[in-house]
Amino acid sequence: MLIISYFCVMAFLKETAKNIESIFTEWSGESPAEINPLPGSGSIRSYFRVKGKSKKAIAAYNPDKKENESFIYLSHHFYSKGLNVPEIYAFRNELNLYLIEDLGDDILFDRILAEKNNLTSGTKELIKSSLRSLAELQLRGSRGIDFSKCYPRARFDAQSIQWDLEYFKYHFLKIFDIPFDEQKLENDFQSLKNMLLQAGHQYFMHRDFQSRNIMIKNNTPCFIDYQGGRKGPLQYDLVSFLFQVRAEFPWVFKMEMIDYYKQELSKWIKVSGKDFDHELFLLAYLRLMQVFGAYGYRGIIQNKNHFLMSIPFALKALEELRRKVELPGNLPEIRKIYNYMLHIQTGMPIQKMEPEKLQLSISSFSFKHGTPKDYTGNGGGYVFDCRALPNPGRIEKYKSFDGKDHAVIQYLQEFAEVETFIKKCHDLVNISIRNYLERGFKHLSVSFGCTGGQHRSVYCAEQLYRLLKKDSRLKLNIYHKELKD
Repeated sequence: MLIISYFCVMAFLKETAKNIESIFTEWSGESPAEINPLPGSGSIRSYFRVKGKSKKAIAAYNPDKKENESFIYLSHHFYSKGLNVPEIYAFRNELNLYLIEDLGDDILFDRILAEKNNLTSGTKELIKSSLRSLAELQLRGSRGIDFSKCYPRARFDAQSIQWDLEYFKYHFLKIFDIPFDEQKLENDFQSLKNMLLQAGHQYFMHRDFQSRNIMIKNNTPCFIDYQGGRKGPLQYDLVSFLFQVRAEFPWVFKMEMIDYYKQELSKWIKVSGKDFDHELFLLAYLRLMQVFGAYGYRGIIQNKNHFLMSIPFALKALEELRRKVELPGNLPEIRKIYNYMLHIQTGMPIQKMEPEKLQLSISSFSFKHGTPKDYTGNGGGYVFDCRALPNPGRIEKYKSFDGKDHAVIQYLQEFAEVETFIKKCHDLVNISIRNYLERGFKHLSVSFGCTGGQHRSVYCAEQLYRLLKKDSRLKLNIYHKELKD
């Protein structure tokens, strides 16, 4: 069981927080007033919003030093050309940290999702603006770039394509027991690679150009998460954006935006419509394979349920693509697999999947009587030690009250450290909530202990309950062990 005292809460991720404080102070000339973790993604990177008296930034922690070096190099290169990427404020690779411009919280994907299949003119214009900026990033951004600094590959070559295909085979087909002939599938993979490698791939490819990686600042799209970028085909990023399965753009809109993008490209280079479209749809099929592989890996291997819930969207996208554009080339085994995926029960756990609520049990107790027992089989959860907080139990007029009474509440709210303690506890618990929901866990316990289990622990438990009670993902219950009622 994890027991976290007040001082341990303040020291959570102590080394990283200390390093973030150092790098922020060195850059801004002022100490950070807040360092708040941001929601995680599918990567190993961790992000924090850092605010000082007058300045703010995003701190990124990433133990992959080579990926950091690639991202910093690309960012400096693009920013020097006036392209829409965040400014790099500081970089300390020995600490696995860098500090970048805070672009806010307005993500293009959120707007698209909110306006599902009924995009406003404003959002459509942002999409067009994103495609214009993409063409500029790919073409003008390619000038003078040292692709040898890209990571993990300098170009979208046979190895890059093979990794995507193997991702599909090993993390989707095999995980869900979809039958296929191994040798025939490898033959098709080789044919598909040969077709894709016939085209010229001499421009910068973002690699993960989707609306989740487009921030809107001052009504202008700004691009993030291009650390996997490399030399490659222009169409790959266009496909990643328009065929993003959760965006569910109507086919007519996709075709309209493809034409719009080609018009923008034609201002820079000569575009052969027939060849361009042929490679685009080949890449659309390849990108979907990569997406299926990612959903299988994240959903089954990493036990992140929301990725499994995205599989029906990917199947819908595949069905539409096949209906509109037949898979090019002689790829019989891939066609057979697609038929199976779309028309035969595969046993994939994706039918009627609703996200289960996480049961969160909050309690207070007295350390005199020991920490709470775990009855869930999960090994317990957080145990926060409130004994370092101001103690109203030592004051005669509060002795008959408890942490739910107004007099005690008013007393504790006068101390800034009490508010800080609860905020830090809330931040920690939120990290576990996100992680537990992604991994399909069903229960999390949070306990607050103090000397008598009557004042501070009860107050803190009630405050956490208040902060979390509107979270629709949770099923909350609260229990005060030492209170008679």
